[in-house]
Amino acid sequence: MKSIALRCDRCVAQSNHTIRSHLLTIITAIILSLPCVHLSAQSAVQIVYRGHQQFDSISRIVSIDRRHGDTLIAYGNPDELQRLTTAGIAYTPLAEKSRSKNIITAPTIERMLRWDRYPTYEVYCALMQQWAAQFPTLCRIDTIGHSVEGRLILCANITNFQDSSTSSERPQFFYSSTIHGDELTGFYLMLHLIDTLLNSYSVDPALTRLVDSVNIFINPLANPDGTYHGGNSNIAAAQRFNANLIDLNRNYPDPFGAVLLNPIQTENQSMMDYISAHHFVLSANIHGGSEVANYPWDSFTLAQREPPHCTWWQNTCAQFVERVRSIDPDRMTDVNQSGYICGGDWYVIHNGRQDWVNATTGCLEMTLEISTTKKLTTDSLLHYWHVFSPALTYYIGVSLSLPEQLQVTHSITTEPQIQVYPNPTHNAIRIQNSSPSRMWLTDNYGRVLQQYQPHTTTIDLAPYAAGTYLLHTPTHHIRIIKQ
Repeated sequence: MKSIALRCDRCVAQSNHTIRSHLLTIITAIILSLPCVHLSAQSAVQIVYRGHQQFDSISRIVSIDRRHGDTLIAYGNPDELQRLTTAGIAYTPLAEKSRSKNIITAPTIERMLRWDRYPTYEVYCALMQQWAAQFPTLCRIDTIGHSVEGRLILCANITNFQDSSTSSERPQFFYSSTIHGDELTGFYLMLHLIDTLLNSYSVDPALTRLVDSVNIFINPLANPDGTYHGGNSNIAAAQRFNANLIDLNRNYPDPFGAVLLNPIQTENQSMMDYISAHHFVLSANIHGGSEVANYPWDSFTLAQREPPHCTWWQNTCAQFVERVRSIDPDRMTDVNQSGYICGGDWYVIHNGRQDWVNATTGCLEMTLEISTTKKLTTDSLLHYWHVFSPALTYYIGVSLSLPEQLQVTHSITTEPQIQVYPNPTHNAIRIQNSSPSRMWLTDNYGRVLQQYQPHTTTIDLAPYAAGTYLLHTPTHHIRIIKQ
């Protein structure tokens, strides 16, 4: 009897174990079939905010991506989400969108040049070098720096290097894309733009004149670790942040005093050094997730602080939008009907690249949001190129027709250029490389406000209203922002 009882107990135990195994399998399958809402390293969340003060607090903690009324879509790493909780700000994790099977990479340069795929990282680097080898008189490749994980941050410099007679007079123009690694459209468009400018030389008269007249710099990928987060051949797993889980577009020194919450990342330090080493007069930082031309400032609404040259920015943006809509009337309509907006009127951010560039480098930069879908499927890429390419080349050409009061620094001699700091300023500025010749200060309308003796090293702007001024020497001028 004891033996039979033991066998029965053993049967019951085995039966219970089998049932538990089946239940565990079923529960696991159910969990895996549910939308993913766990807080991963980079998490998208939804926040309903109450009032401007709370919005400002949220903006300084997490990376806001979109705003619809009083509802925000934002991204945060675990530390940032914890800071939201500590601040008493409620949020709802958002389900991770399933990855499209139609985000395909090209394994070779030959396959990439059909322009219906994204490149692998290796193909991207090889393609940039191939252009330099194939067009040695038109293209040089600069290494801006390296990412946290050691990937290259590259820039194509395109102009007519054979004609040195006018090289010092050509304005320097800068396109940079995909500072948010998952905003892939600009990465593709910039590569296609480089290829078109080079292969159209001596074939398309308008593009030939552009390359002859402008010193063009194009950085297709500012955040390679974010874009290739899933591996060098996997672009579908791209993430917004860099490898340190930092939003690079919230990681620039803020010219208006906002505290930088994280150390400046290596990608941004390299970019700042590169921009500072050049004399770009016009640039655009290309994003995705919406379709709108976003002009300065990002730190303020228009009512709080109108940017210098506001009317010029609005007219330039309107021209860009008009060229896009002439091909596809439904484009650039998701934020507002005009297709352009002051960044702060859309939503205020701090420590962004756009405000740092405009306030401290002397370059005029806007942010271009060019696709409502961040990760375009590869079957949409050629359509977006067809729609946006005329506007992208138009904007390069704008650098040739900047009014004098918008041109920040221009040298026509080898005399060292003057440098001023701090800029922007509240009162006085100090001058480095002070001119051995006379200097004079004008407003944006060219009216002379004050003249200065040679070798002047300090200028007091306290008597003047907040705004933009030009400090001139016989060979240079530099834009100064009085706050």
